[in-house]
Amino acid sequence: MDPTAKLLNDYGPLRNLESLDQKLRRCWKSAVGATIANHSRVLQLRGTTLHIGVDDAVWKSQLEQMHSHVLERIRSTSGAGLIEKVAFRVVPPRIRPQAEQTPLLRADEADRIEDPLLRRIYKDSRRKAQA
Repeated sequence: MDPTAKLLNDYGPLRNLESLDQKLRRCWKSAVGATIANHSRVLQLRGTTLHIGVDDAVWKSQLEQMHSHVLERIRSTSGAGLIEKVAFRVVPPRIRPQAEQTPLLRADEADRIEDPLLRRIYKDSRRKAQA
């Protein structure tokens, strides 16, 4: 078990502040390892079944074969003994917004003109004036 997860699990006041779903999400990486955690995530605990989203059908198939091992590890890591089953389903990863890239060159003031026709006229007239 990851020492940080163990410390947080053992510290009573923090344990009472979070829901069981949050605790399972926090313990997921230390339970299954970084490689599997990068391709899967805890979706929710519904009854006694823990639902896990995976990136694709290959990961789903591999994790279904490891069902008993994953169940044992998540029980021991989180201390949640009420989990009886782990269900895997394909949930493609969300596409995260890319950070706005700063241009290497100074931005052209004409690019702030919304109308493409007016923007082109402005750029043409500016180029003629500079020539």
